[in-house]
Amino acid sequence: MGKVKVYIDGREFLAEEGEFLIEVALENGMYIPHLCHHPDLPPTGECGLCIVEIEGVEGFVTSCTFQVKQTVSVRTRSPEINRLRLEALGKLLEGHPLDCSSCPKYLNCELQSLKQYLGYSDNVQKTSIRSFPLNEDKPLFVHDPTRCVLCKRCIRACKDLRGIGILEVKEEKGLKYVYTPSGKPLMEEGCMFCGACVEVCPTGALRDKEEIIKGKRRKEALLPCSSTCPAGVDVPSYLRLIKLKDIEGAWRLLLDKVPFPDVLGYVCNKPCEAVCRRGYLNKPVAIKLLKRFVAERVPSSFEEMPSKFSGKRVAIVGSGPAGLTAAYYLRKRGHEVIVFEAKAKPGGMLRYGIPEWRLPREVLEKTLERIKAIGIRIRTGMKVERLDELKEEFDAVLLALGAQKGVKPKVEGAELKGVYVGIDFLSKANDGEPLPVGEKVVVIGGGSVAIDCARMAKFLGAKEVYVLCVEPYEKMPALPEEIEEAKADGIKLVPSRALLRIIGNSRGYVGGIEHAEVRNFSFDFKGGLQLSLIEGTTEELSVHNVIFAVGQRPEVSEGLGLLVGEKGNLEVDPFEMMTEKEGIFAAGDVLTGTRTVVEAIASGRKVADAIDRYLGSEGLEDRKRANGVSPVIEKIEGFGYLKRIRGGRMDHISEEEATYEAMRCLQCDLRLRIRPPRFWGDLEKKVR
Repeated sequence: MGKVKVYIDGREFLAEEGEFLIEVALENGMYIPHLCHHPDLPPTGECGLCIVEIEGVEGFVTSCTFQVKQTVSVRTRSPEINRLRLEALGKLLEGHPLDCSSCPKYLNCELQSLKQYLGYSDNVQKTSIRSFPLNEDKPLFVHDPTRCVLCKRCIRACKDLRGIGILEVKEEKGLKYVYTPSGKPLMEEGCMFCGACVEVCPTGALRDKEEIIKGKRRKEALLPCSSTCPAGVDVPSYLRLIKLKDIEGAWRLLLDKVPFPDVLGYVCNKPCEAVCRRGYLNKPVAIKLLKRFVAERVPSSFEEMPSKFSGKRVAIVGSGPAGLTAAYYLRKRGHEVIVFEAKAKPGGMLRYGIPEWRLPREVLEKTLERIKAIGIRIRTGMKVERLDELKEEFDAVLLALGAQKGVKPKVEGAELKGVYVGIDFLSKANDGEPLPVGEKVVVIGGGSVAIDCARMAKFLGAKEVYVLCVEPYEKMPALPEEIEEAKADGIKLVPSRALLRIIGNSRGYVGGIEHAEVRNFSFDFKGGLQLSLIEGTTEELSVHNVIFAVGQRPEVSEGLGLLVGEKGNLEVDPFEMMTEKEGIFAAGDVLTGTRTVVEAIASGRKVADAIDRYLGSEGLEDRKRANGVSPVIEKIEGFGYLKRIRGGRMDHISEEEATYEAMRCLQCDLRLRIRPPRFWGDLEKKVR
């Protein structure tokens, strides 16, 4: 197909042969009023607003249905055209509420914009308002049929764009509205909750629930899984590939953002699942478990080697998740990478901070072997105290030192024997040299590390283990499944309580603690804990060990000669990730204090991009994905009622279970591929 000339109101444009006339105009910044038209939907011309005059063609033509096949001259404005458009708009507005200010779509409504463009006066609108009840009971969406103008966009989006077809125009007592043919709720009619109908609705008759989208950016509200993931993993795409049984494709896509999905399949704190829109129907998709499934199905040798060598050398100090992530992506960019690790074995907090029951050692070892297989060298037992020699030998140096220093609050009795810091306690236990524990142990803190310490103490022989934290039970930072596993181990939770002091015995050992009930708490601008206690609630608890799991801080050697913040952290340029010293970069917990594994990975990838650019390259690029993702969704019987598969922290699922679980995804990303409406004000600005 070739190009044809189109003259619109005297202006000349080139168009593709067969292109719809209205799209030629809109793409070139010339507005033609329309409402039923949408660029992603088949045209109908029903609203009659997009009429134009075409030289040599009798009468008026709907520009959304007219395909240009030869040179044409078009007139979009005249007194008669405007009269007919106002007449058509009046018919659409029959029964529509007069007041726009109370509508959530106010100032972002195509119908309202049309009224302004055509100079339509509410004084001439017929006031026989259709009365339909507002339906807010549907998951995710609100159905407000009183605001419907029967443009049928939602019907076409459901049928022609998605291939579902569960909406139609219904009539009851002379009143018309759009709903399911049977009148049954969307869940019962097979709605896939893709949101296409809401996306194309021009008036707010179908709209997102305010409590779900209010105060959020568009992508954050409509694609929360990927938006919330610190690493920016394209969740719907890899779930779609699992559903299609393209496991290698899913693996490659995951590697684009995270170098060890296998590890994340066990230890990710899964913020994506907490915000998954499927959760409004029943339960969120098991995104974390599906990562593990993909990793288990890919051969250990499946790894792409770097295609080129840059001649540049990078030293990375620290082999935790941030350092290994940076090493992986820099090696992929063709740089020589050597990792220096102070401890006897690589892995950082993955090895020394996470117990084996949360991250099996064979999974970690497999990950390390895969990373080393692409040419990354890891030198263990090499503590870097100074940077001078590294700067001379390498083109760039990355400090990924982590946050290895546990926090011990200033509380009476903290110096007693038997008081431990959580990270030291876990590190020694994971390294095969556990610290001794008595029969009764209390862990101070409510996060994942606290739960790990409590379960480790139980594993080491403690008869009674308590977890005492200032947070109420429902707000404990640890994941719900971690808390349930701890309870199953017999660990006793003591929420909303604050440690007042540690009581010693005559031999200088821990004998017990004194604690009180917390009314409320907060943190000051320096991160200090501010407590309000309830009088008369002080109690004593007899224990033999106290383990503090209330955070960790970086520990940066003075010999490195770098500026250190109040909390022992390094500071970098937020964009270049470089310290005050040229060519010295930093990433991970050494910048922020303790964060999650996936946050460390995100930081490692970000610094790899910055270092690659510093070395004269173009930075990291996302893997090129095929643009041919079909907007059509396979209709699944009883989709809204599909239950989440049962899979625990260490469970392995079958291909059948993985395919089923991936099918539960709402594929929210497809909604973001629908082109947004084009308002006349924006188009006219372009023309100017």
